[in-house]
Amino acid sequence: MTAASASTGPIRHKAASPLTPAKRFSPYRIKRERKSLLTGQLHTHPNPSPPPFNLPVTSDTANPIVEDDDFDNVRHIKLDFELFREGRQCTPSVEEQAVIFGLFPSSYRMSIRPPFLIVFCKKLPPKPWPVSVAGLPLFLTDDNESPINYGLSSHGPKASVKSSISLWKTPDLGAFREVFDVLDDLGANIRRLQWIGTGFLALATKEPYEDWRSRLPFCINHIFIGYVFGEQDVEEKAIRRILPQGRTRDDTTYDHLRPGIMITSKASDPQPSLPSKSDTMTTSGICLDSPEGEKVITVSSHGFPGGVGDDVFHPDRSGRVIGKVSKVIGETDIALSKLQDVHYSRQMFSVAEKPAPSFRQLLRANEAQIGSLIYMDTPVNGFCQGIITMVDVCRIAKNYPDKHAPKSPTDYVVGTFAYYGNDGREMLNGCCGGLVWNDSNDVVGQFRFQVDDSPGLCYSPSFDPLVRLGYKIS
Repeated sequence: MTAASASTGPIRHKAASPLTPAKRFSPYRIKRERKSLLTGQLHTHPNPSPPPFNLPVTSDTANPIVEDDDFDNVRHIKLDFELFREGRQCTPSVEEQAVIFGLFPSSYRMSIRPPFLIVFCKKLPPKPWPVSVAGLPLFLTDDNESPINYGLSSHGPKASVKSSISLWKTPDLGAFREVFDVLDDLGANIRRLQWIGTGFLALATKEPYEDWRSRLPFCINHIFIGYVFGEQDVEEKAIRRILPQGRTRDDTTYDHLRPGIMITSKASDPQPSLPSKSDTMTTSGICLDSPEGEKVITVSSHGFPGGVGDDVFHPDRSGRVIGKVSKVIGETDIALSKLQDVHYSRQMFSVAEKPAPSFRQLLRANEAQIGSLIYMDTPVNGFCQGIITMVDVCRIAKNYPDKHAPKSPTDYVVGTFAYYGNDGREMLNGCCGGLVWNDSNDVVGQFRFQVDDSPGLCYSPSFDPLVRLGYKIS
Protein backbone atom coordinates (compact mmCIF):
# COMPACT_ATOMS: atom_id res chain seq x y z
CA MET A 1 0.00 0.00 0.00
CA THR A 2 1.35 3.40 -0.94
CA ALA A 3 1.63 6.30 1.46
CA ALA A 4 -1.15 8.07 -0.37
CA SER A 5 -3.57 5.16 -0.12
CA ALA A 6 -2.74 4.60 3.53
CA SER A 7 -3.65 8.15 4.44
CA THR A 8 -6.55 8.76 2.09
CA GLY A 9 -8.13 5.35 1.55
CA PRO A 10 -8.27 2.86 -1.33
CA ILE A 11 -7.46 4.11 -4.81
CA ARG A 12 -8.49 2.73 -8.18
CA HIS A 13 -5.92 0.59 -9.94
CA LYS A 14 -7.08 2.00 -13.24
CA ALA A 15 -8.63 5.47 -13.40
CA ALA A 16 -11.62 5.87 -15.67
CA SER A 17 -11.24 8.58 -18.29
CA PRO A 18 -12.52 12.05 -17.42
CA LEU A 19 -15.66 13.00 -19.32
CA THR A 20 -13.94 15.75 -21.30
CA PRO A 21 -10.35 16.87 -21.72
CA ALA A 22 -9.04 19.66 -19.53
CA LYS A 23 -9.29 23.07 -21.13
CA ARG A 24 -8.60 26.63 -20.15
CA PHE A 25 -11.40 28.63 -18.54
CA SER A 26 -10.59 32.09 -17.20
CA PRO A 27 -12.52 35.08 -15.87
CA TYR A 28 -13.02 38.00 -18.22
CA ARG A 29 -13.13 41.65 -17.28
CA ILE A 30 -14.86 43.78 -19.85
CA LYS A 31 -16.69 47.08 -20.11
CA ARG A 32 -20.14 46.98 -21.64
CA GLU A 33 -23.75 47.88 -21.22
CA ARG A 34 -26.32 45.18 -20.58
CA LYS A 35 -29.96 44.84 -19.81
CA SER A 36 -30.74 42.29 -17.12
CA LEU A 37 -33.88 40.19 -17.31
CA LEU A 38 -33.84 40.10 -13.53
CA THR A 39 -34.29 43.81 -12.95
CA GLY A 40 -35.27 45.24 -16.35
CA GLN A 41 -32.65 47.94 -15.87
CA LEU A 42 -29.71 48.88 -18.10
CA HIS A 43 -26.40 48.26 -16.35
CA THR A 44 -23.11 49.88 -17.30
CA HIS A 45 -19.73 48.78 -16.02
CA PRO A 46 -17.33 51.71 -16.18
CA ASN A 47 -13.80 51.13 -14.93
CA PRO A 48 -14.17 47.44 -14.30
CA SER A 49 -12.03 46.05 -11.51
CA PRO A 50 -10.83 42.46 -11.14
CA PRO A 51 -13.50 40.13 -9.77
CA PRO A 52 -13.20 39.45 -6.01
CA PHE A 53 -12.20 35.84 -6.56
CA ASN A 54 -9.52 33.78 -8.22
CA LEU A 55 -10.51 31.12 -10.73
CA PRO A 56 -8.09 28.31 -11.50
CA VAL A 57 -7.19 28.20 -15.17
CA THR A 58 -7.77 24.52 -15.87
CA SER A 59 -10.59 22.07 -15.42
CA ASP A 60 -10.35 18.36 -14.75
CA THR A 61 -13.64 16.51 -14.44
CA ALA A 62 -11.89 13.63 -12.70
CA ASN A 63 -11.15 15.82 -9.67
CA PRO A 64 -13.56 16.40 -6.80
CA ILE A 65 -14.84 19.76 -5.56
CA VAL A 66 -12.17 21.22 -3.30
CA GLU A 67 -11.72 24.43 -1.35
CA ASP A 68 -7.91 24.53 -1.23
CA ASP A 69 -5.34 25.20 -3.95
CA ASP A 70 -4.11 21.61 -4.32
CA PHE A 71 -6.20 20.84 -7.41
CA ASP A 72 -7.23 22.72 -10.50
CA ASN A 73 -10.99 22.72 -10.76
CA VAL A 74 -13.73 24.91 -12.18
CA ARG A 75 -16.68 22.54 -12.14
CA HIS A 76 -18.26 24.69 -9.42
CA ILE A 77 -17.22 28.36 -9.49
CA LYS A 78 -17.22 29.79 -5.98
CA LEU A 79 -17.49 33.56 -5.65
CA ASP A 80 -17.42 35.95 -2.70
CA PHE A 81 -21.22 35.65 -2.63
CA GLU A 82 -23.66 32.75 -2.79
CA LEU A 83 -26.93 32.77 -4.70
CA PHE A 84 -28.15 29.71 -2.85
CA ARG A 85 -28.22 30.64 0.81
CA GLU A 86 -29.90 29.02 3.80
CA GLY A 87 -31.55 26.44 1.60
CA ARG A 88 -33.11 28.82 -0.93
CA GLN A 89 -32.31 30.61 -4.17
CA CYS A 90 -31.56 34.33 -4.14
CA THR A 91 -31.74 36.95 -6.89
CA PRO A 92 -28.32 38.51 -7.58
CA SER A 93 -27.83 42.19 -6.96
CA VAL A 94 -26.70 44.53 -9.75
CA GLU A 95 -23.12 44.23 -8.50
CA GLU A 96 -23.34 40.43 -8.36
CA GLN A 97 -24.78 40.34 -11.88
CA ALA A 98 -21.79 42.33 -13.10
CA VAL A 99 -19.40 39.75 -11.64
CA ILE A 100 -21.26 36.88 -13.30
CA PHE A 101 -21.42 38.71 -16.63
CA GLY A 102 -17.67 39.22 -16.37
CA LEU A 103 -17.08 35.47 -16.47
CA PHE A 104 -18.39 35.04 -19.99
CA PRO A 105 -17.06 37.35 -22.72
CA SER A 106 -20.11 37.38 -24.99
CA SER A 107 -22.90 37.12 -22.43
CA TYR A 108 -25.64 39.74 -22.79
CA ARG A 109 -28.42 38.78 -20.38
CA MET A 110 -29.26 36.38 -17.58
CA SER A 111 -32.39 34.88 -16.15
CA ILE A 112 -33.26 32.81 -13.11
CA ARG A 113 -35.70 29.98 -13.68
CA PRO A 114 -35.63 27.91 -10.50
CA PRO A 115 -33.38 26.34 -9.73
CA PHE A 116 -31.22 27.38 -12.72
CA LEU A 117 -29.15 30.44 -13.50
CA ILE A 118 -29.44 30.85 -17.28
CA VAL A 119 -26.78 32.94 -19.04
CA PHE A 120 -27.38 33.91 -22.66
CA CYS A 121 -24.26 34.30 -24.82
CA LYS A 122 -23.74 35.53 -28.36
CA LYS A 123 -20.94 32.96 -28.61
CA LEU A 124 -20.55 30.06 -26.21
CA PRO A 125 -17.19 29.77 -24.40
CA PRO A 126 -14.83 26.81 -24.83
CA LYS A 127 -15.82 23.58 -23.09
CA PRO A 128 -15.92 22.16 -20.46
CA TRP A 129 -18.32 24.57 -18.79
CA PRO A 130 -18.95 24.99 -15.08
CA VAL A 131 -21.82 23.03 -13.53
CA SER A 132 -22.67 25.85 -11.13
CA VAL A 133 -21.83 29.47 -10.39
CA ALA A 134 -22.24 30.93 -6.89
CA GLY A 135 -24.19 27.88 -5.80
CA LEU A 136 -26.74 27.81 -8.67
CA PRO A 137 -26.75 25.27 -11.50
CA LEU A 138 -25.52 27.09 -14.60
CA PHE A 139 -27.18 26.72 -18.01
CA LEU A 140 -25.33 28.40 -20.88
CA THR A 141 -27.15 29.00 -24.15
CA ASP A 142 -26.84 30.98 -27.36
CA ASP A 143 -30.56 30.76 -28.18
CA ASN A 144 -33.80 30.43 -26.19
CA GLU A 145 -33.18 26.94 -24.88
CA SER A 146 -34.52 26.00 -21.47
CA PRO A 147 -32.85 23.48 -19.15
CA ILE A 148 -36.16 21.77 -18.35
CA ASN A 149 -39.74 21.90 -19.54
CA TYR A 150 -41.56 24.11 -17.05
CA GLY A 151 -44.93 23.27 -18.55
CA LEU A 152 -48.05 25.38 -18.96
CA SER A 153 -49.84 27.34 -16.26
CA SER A 154 -53.55 27.13 -15.57
CA HIS A 155 -55.92 29.77 -14.20
CA GLY A 156 -58.22 27.49 -12.28
CA PRO A 157 -59.09 27.89 -8.59
CA LYS A 158 -56.58 27.60 -5.78
CA ALA A 159 -56.33 24.24 -4.05
CA SER A 160 -55.00 23.12 -0.69
CA VAL A 161 -53.84 19.98 1.11
CA LYS A 162 -53.39 19.24 4.80
CA SER A 163 -49.62 18.75 4.58
CA SER A 164 -47.31 21.72 4.94
CA ILE A 165 -45.53 22.70 1.72
CA SER A 166 -42.82 25.36 1.89
CA LEU A 167 -40.58 26.94 -0.74
CA TRP A 168 -37.26 25.14 -1.20
CA LYS A 169 -38.12 22.37 1.26
CA THR A 170 -38.80 19.02 -0.39
CA PRO A 171 -42.29 17.79 0.58
CA ASP A 172 -42.57 14.34 2.09
CA LEU A 173 -44.23 11.48 0.23
CA GLY A 174 -47.50 12.07 2.10
CA ALA A 175 -47.72 15.59 0.65
CA PHE A 176 -47.11 14.28 -2.87
CA ARG A 177 -49.90 11.74 -2.35
CA GLU A 178 -52.29 14.50 -1.29
CA VAL A 179 -51.45 16.54 -4.39
CA PHE A 180 -52.10 13.46 -6.53
CA ASP A 181 -55.47 13.05 -4.77
CA VAL A 182 -56.47 16.67 -5.51
CA LEU A 183 -55.66 16.25 -9.19
CA ASP A 184 -57.34 12.82 -9.32
CA ASP A 185 -60.59 14.35 -8.05
CA LEU A 186 -60.43 16.70 -11.05
CA GLY A 187 -59.78 13.88 -13.52
CA ALA A 188 -56.34 15.17 -14.50
CA ASN A 189 -54.79 11.68 -14.95
CA ILE A 190 -51.40 12.83 -13.66
CA ARG A 191 -48.90 10.02 -13.32
CA ARG A 192 -45.86 11.85 -11.95
CA LEU A 193 -45.09 14.99 -9.96
CA GLN A 194 -41.78 16.83 -9.85
CA TRP A 195 -40.62 19.31 -7.21
CA ILE A 196 -38.27 22.08 -8.40
CA GLY A 197 -37.91 24.03 -5.16
CA THR A 198 -40.47 26.72 -5.90
CA GLY A 199 -43.31 24.61 -7.24
CA PHE A 200 -44.58 21.39 -8.78
CA LEU A 201 -44.60 20.11 -12.33
CA ALA A 202 -47.48 17.71 -13.06
CA LEU A 203 -46.82 15.32 -15.96
CA ALA A 204 -49.36 13.38 -18.03
CA THR A 205 -49.45 11.85 -21.49
CA LYS A 206 -52.26 14.12 -22.74
CA GLU A 207 -54.54 16.99 -21.77
CA PRO A 208 -57.42 15.64 -19.67
CA TYR A 209 -60.06 17.82 -21.35
CA GLU A 210 -60.32 20.89 -23.56
CA ASP A 211 -60.97 23.43 -20.79
CA TRP A 212 -58.31 22.11 -18.39
CA ARG A 213 -56.74 25.56 -17.95
CA SER A 214 -59.88 26.89 -16.26
CA ARG A 215 -60.47 23.79 -14.13
CA LEU A 216 -57.08 22.62 -12.86
CA PRO A 217 -55.55 24.58 -9.93
CA PHE A 218 -52.84 27.11 -10.66
CA CYS A 219 -51.42 26.64 -7.17
CA ILE A 220 -51.65 24.27 -4.22
CA ASN A 221 -51.04 25.71 -0.74
CA HIS A 222 -49.94 28.90 -2.55
CA ILE A 223 -47.25 26.88 -4.39
CA PHE A 224 -47.19 27.17 -8.20
CA ILE A 225 -47.97 24.11 -10.31
CA GLY A 226 -47.17 23.75 -14.01
CA TYR A 227 -48.58 21.12 -16.36
CA VAL A 228 -46.54 19.11 -18.87
CA PHE A 229 -48.52 17.04 -21.37
CA GLY A 230 -47.20 14.63 -23.96
CA GLU A 231 -45.36 11.34 -24.33
CA GLN A 232 -42.07 13.11 -23.63
CA ASP A 233 -42.79 13.38 -19.89
CA VAL A 234 -39.61 11.43 -19.06
CA GLU A 235 -37.48 9.90 -21.80
CA GLU A 236 -34.35 7.87 -21.29
CA LYS A 237 -31.39 8.57 -23.50
CA ALA A 238 -30.28 5.72 -25.74
CA ILE A 239 -26.89 5.06 -24.19
CA ARG A 240 -24.09 3.43 -26.16
CA ARG A 241 -23.47 -0.22 -25.29
CA ILE A 242 -19.96 -0.26 -26.74
CA LEU A 243 -17.42 2.17 -25.37
CA PRO A 244 -15.69 4.53 -27.82
CA GLN A 245 -12.16 3.67 -28.82
CA GLY A 246 -9.46 5.24 -26.65
CA ARG A 247 -11.47 5.40 -23.41
CA THR A 248 -10.28 3.77 -20.24
CA ARG A 249 -12.57 1.88 -17.91
CA ASP A 250 -11.67 0.30 -14.61
CA ASP A 251 -12.15 -3.42 -15.20
CA THR A 252 -9.63 -4.32 -12.49
CA THR A 253 -10.28 -7.43 -10.38
CA TYR A 254 -10.28 -6.19 -6.78
CA ASP A 255 -9.67 -8.48 -3.83
CA HIS A 256 -11.26 -5.97 -1.44
CA LEU A 257 -14.75 -5.21 -2.71
CA ARG A 258 -16.46 -1.86 -2.30
CA PRO A 259 -18.96 0.48 -4.01
CA GLY A 260 -17.96 1.56 -7.50
CA ILE A 261 -16.47 -1.64 -8.90
CA MET A 262 -17.51 -3.21 -12.19
CA ILE A 263 -20.02 -6.05 -11.98
CA THR A 264 -21.63 -8.23 -14.62
CA SER A 265 -24.65 -10.49 -15.01
CA LYS A 266 -24.46 -14.20 -15.76
CA ALA A 267 -27.05 -13.59 -18.48
CA SER A 268 -26.09 -12.18 -21.86
CA ASP A 269 -27.38 -8.81 -22.96
CA PRO A 270 -30.69 -9.56 -24.69
CA GLN A 271 -30.40 -6.84 -27.36
CA PRO A 272 -30.34 -8.43 -30.85
CA SER A 273 -27.94 -5.77 -32.18
CA LEU A 274 -25.17 -6.96 -29.85
CA PRO A 275 -22.91 -10.00 -30.01
CA SER A 276 -24.61 -13.06 -28.53
CA LYS A 277 -22.34 -13.18 -25.51
CA SER A 278 -22.15 -9.47 -24.67
CA ASP A 279 -21.74 -8.78 -20.97
CA THR A 280 -24.23 -6.49 -19.24
CA MET A 281 -21.82 -4.37 -17.21
CA THR A 282 -22.97 -2.09 -14.42
CA THR A 283 -21.57 -0.55 -11.22
CA SER A 284 -21.80 -2.02 -7.72
CA GLY A 285 -23.71 -0.16 -5.00
CA ILE A 286 -23.83 -0.02 -1.21
CA CYS A 287 -23.70 -2.93 1.26
CA LEU A 288 -26.79 -3.16 3.48
CA ASP A 289 -28.01 -5.19 6.42
CA SER A 290 -31.46 -6.60 5.70
CA PRO A 291 -34.13 -6.77 8.42
CA GLU A 292 -33.35 -10.52 8.57
CA GLY A 293 -29.65 -9.87 9.16
CA GLU A 294 -28.36 -10.80 5.69
CA LYS A 295 -25.60 -8.86 3.89
CA VAL A 296 -26.77 -7.58 0.51
CA ILE A 297 -25.54 -5.00 -1.97
CA THR A 298 -27.60 -2.76 -4.23
CA VAL A 299 -27.38 -3.34 -7.98
CA SER A 300 -29.21 -2.07 -11.06
CA SER A 301 -32.01 -4.54 -11.78
CA HIS A 302 -31.96 -3.97 -15.55
CA GLY A 303 -28.29 -4.96 -15.50
CA PHE A 304 -29.30 -8.43 -14.34
CA PRO A 305 -31.86 -9.61 -16.90
CA GLY A 306 -31.95 -13.05 -15.30
CA GLY A 307 -33.80 -11.54 -12.33
CA VAL A 308 -33.83 -13.26 -8.95
CA GLY A 309 -31.18 -15.97 -8.96
CA ASP A 310 -28.93 -14.24 -11.52
CA ASP A 311 -25.26 -14.50 -10.54
CA VAL A 312 -23.26 -11.32 -9.94
CA PHE A 313 -19.72 -11.50 -11.33
CA HIS A 314 -16.79 -9.17 -10.71
CA PRO A 315 -15.51 -7.64 -12.94
CA ASP A 316 -16.97 -9.75 -15.80
CA ARG A 317 -18.10 -13.30 -16.48
CA SER A 318 -14.50 -14.50 -16.55
CA GLY A 319 -14.14 -13.31 -12.94
CA ARG A 320 -15.54 -14.62 -9.68
CA VAL A 321 -19.12 -14.78 -8.44
CA ILE A 322 -19.58 -12.36 -5.52
CA GLY A 323 -23.33 -12.66 -5.07
CA LYS A 324 -26.72 -13.67 -6.39
CA VAL A 325 -29.72 -11.43 -7.05
CA SER A 326 -32.16 -12.08 -4.20
CA LYS A 327 -34.80 -9.35 -4.52
CA VAL A 328 -36.09 -6.79 -7.02
CA ILE A 329 -37.60 -3.61 -5.54
CA GLY A 330 -40.74 -2.96 -7.56
CA GLU A 331 -40.22 -0.78 -10.62
CA THR A 332 -37.43 1.32 -9.14
CA ASP A 333 -34.61 -0.41 -11.11
CA ILE A 334 -33.08 -1.25 -7.72
CA ALA A 335 -32.29 -4.89 -6.97
CA LEU A 336 -30.46 -6.56 -4.09
CA SER A 337 -27.74 -9.18 -4.34
CA LYS A 338 -26.97 -11.47 -1.41
CA LEU A 339 -23.21 -11.60 -0.88
CA GLN A 340 -21.46 -14.97 -0.99
CA ASP A 341 -18.70 -15.20 1.63
CA VAL A 342 -16.98 -11.96 0.63
CA HIS A 343 -16.11 -8.80 2.57
CA TYR A 344 -17.60 -5.61 1.17
CA SER A 345 -16.58 -2.18 2.47
CA ARG A 346 -18.84 0.85 2.93
CA GLN A 347 -15.93 3.07 1.83
CA MET A 348 -15.58 4.37 -1.73
CA PHE A 349 -12.36 4.82 -3.66
CA SER A 350 -10.20 7.83 -2.90
CA VAL A 351 -10.04 10.52 -5.58
CA ALA A 352 -7.13 12.90 -6.10
CA GLU A 353 -5.55 12.01 -2.74
CA LYS A 354 -8.60 13.17 -0.80
CA PRO A 355 -10.06 10.96 1.95
CA ALA A 356 -12.34 8.25 0.58
CA PRO A 357 -15.98 8.80 1.61
CA SER A 358 -17.36 6.31 4.11
CA PHE A 359 -21.11 6.39 3.76
CA ARG A 360 -23.30 7.19 6.76
CA GLN A 361 -26.91 6.46 5.86
CA LEU A 362 -29.53 6.12 3.13
CA LEU A 363 -31.48 9.35 2.63
CA ARG A 364 -35.26 9.43 2.73
CA ALA A 365 -36.90 10.93 -0.33
CA ASN A 366 -37.82 14.23 1.32
CA GLU A 367 -34.28 14.67 2.63
CA ALA A 368 -32.92 15.23 -0.89
CA GLN A 369 -32.94 19.01 -1.17
CA ILE A 370 -32.86 21.09 -4.34
CA GLY A 371 -29.47 22.77 -4.74
CA SER A 372 -27.48 20.09 -2.88
CA LEU A 373 -24.16 19.10 -4.45
CA ILE A 374 -23.89 15.42 -5.33
CA TYR A 375 -21.12 13.06 -6.48
CA MET A 376 -20.73 9.78 -8.34
CA ASP A 377 -17.74 7.55 -9.11
CA THR A 378 -18.06 4.71 -11.62
CA PRO A 379 -15.60 2.45 -13.47
CA VAL A 380 -16.69 4.03 -16.76
CA ASN A 381 -17.03 7.78 -16.31
CA GLY A 382 -14.81 8.17 -13.25
CA PHE A 383 -15.55 10.84 -10.66
CA CYS A 384 -18.50 13.11 -11.56
CA GLN A 385 -20.12 15.98 -9.70
CA GLY A 386 -23.47 17.65 -10.08
CA ILE A 387 -26.30 19.40 -8.29
CA ILE A 388 -29.86 18.25 -7.46
CA THR A 389 -32.44 20.15 -9.51
CA MET A 390 -35.65 18.10 -9.18
CA VAL A 391 -37.27 15.48 -6.95
CA ASP A 392 -39.49 13.16 -8.97
CA VAL A 393 -42.40 11.00 -7.73
CA CYS A 394 -43.89 8.56 -10.22
CA ARG A 395 -47.03 6.64 -9.36
CA ILE A 396 -47.14 3.04 -10.50
CA ALA A 397 -49.77 2.69 -13.20
CA LYS A 398 -51.47 -0.38 -11.73
CA ASN A 399 -52.43 1.49 -8.56
CA TYR A 400 -53.74 4.84 -9.82
CA PRO A 401 -56.15 6.61 -9.90
CA ASP A 402 -57.61 4.54 -7.02
CA LYS A 403 -56.49 6.63 -4.04
CA HIS A 404 -58.03 4.05 -1.70
CA ALA A 405 -55.74 1.24 -2.91
CA PRO A 406 -53.41 -0.20 -0.25
CA LYS A 407 -50.17 1.74 0.10
CA SER A 408 -46.86 -0.12 0.00
CA PRO A 409 -43.21 1.05 -0.20
CA THR A 410 -43.19 0.33 -3.94
CA ASP A 411 -46.45 2.07 -4.94
CA TYR A 412 -44.44 5.18 -5.83
CA VAL A 413 -41.03 5.42 -7.46
CA VAL A 414 -39.17 8.37 -5.95
CA GLY A 415 -35.96 9.74 -7.42
CA THR A 416 -33.89 12.82 -8.11
CA PHE A 417 -32.77 14.56 -11.26
CA ALA A 418 -29.25 15.93 -10.95
CA TYR A 419 -27.61 18.37 -13.33
CA TYR A 420 -24.05 17.64 -14.50
CA GLY A 421 -23.72 20.60 -16.89
CA ASN A 422 -24.97 21.18 -20.44
CA ASP A 423 -21.64 21.03 -22.27
CA GLY A 424 -22.30 17.69 -23.94
CA ARG A 425 -20.88 15.21 -21.44
CA GLU A 426 -22.37 11.78 -21.74
CA MET A 427 -22.84 9.13 -19.07
CA LEU A 428 -21.81 5.89 -20.74
CA ASN A 429 -23.14 2.39 -20.37
CA GLY A 430 -21.83 0.86 -17.16
CA CYS A 431 -22.71 3.80 -14.88
CA CYS A 432 -26.05 2.28 -13.91
CA GLY A 433 -26.13 1.26 -10.27
CA GLY A 434 -23.39 3.73 -9.34
CA LEU A 435 -24.03 5.43 -6.00
CA VAL A 436 -24.95 9.11 -5.82
CA TRP A 437 -24.06 10.84 -2.54
CA ASN A 438 -23.95 14.30 -0.99
CA ASP A 439 -21.48 16.41 0.99
CA SER A 440 -22.46 14.64 4.23
CA ASN A 441 -21.64 11.24 2.68
CA ASP A 442 -25.32 10.29 2.77
CA VAL A 443 -26.45 8.11 -0.13
CA VAL A 444 -29.09 9.84 -2.28
CA GLY A 445 -29.71 6.94 -4.70
CA GLN A 446 -28.16 5.13 -7.66
CA PHE A 447 -27.63 6.26 -11.25
CA ARG A 448 -30.25 5.10 -13.78
CA PHE A 449 -30.29 7.17 -16.98
CA GLN A 450 -29.52 10.42 -18.74
CA VAL A 451 -32.55 12.36 -20.01
CA ASP A 452 -32.78 12.51 -23.77
CA ASP A 453 -34.11 16.03 -24.34
CA SER A 454 -32.68 17.87 -21.30
CA PRO A 455 -28.90 18.26 -21.61
CA GLY A 456 -26.97 17.31 -18.48
CA LEU A 457 -29.95 15.96 -16.50
CA CYS A 458 -29.59 12.47 -15.06
CA TYR A 459 -32.07 10.43 -13.06
CA SER A 460 -31.34 8.39 -9.93
CA PRO A 461 -33.99 6.36 -8.10
CA SER A 462 -34.01 6.95 -4.35
CA PHE A 463 -33.36 4.21 -1.79
CA ASP A 464 -36.44 5.47 0.08
CA PRO A 465 -38.30 2.12 -0.24
CA LEU A 466 -35.31 0.29 1.25
CA VAL A 467 -35.32 2.64 4.25
CA ARG A 468 -39.02 2.04 4.76
CA LEU A 469 -38.50 -1.72 4.45
CA GLY A 470 -35.90 -1.59 7.23
CA TYR A 471 -32.57 -1.85 5.37
CA LYS A 472 -29.53 -0.05 6.82
CA ILE A 473 -25.97 0.55 5.68
CA SER A 474 -23.80 -2.30 6.90
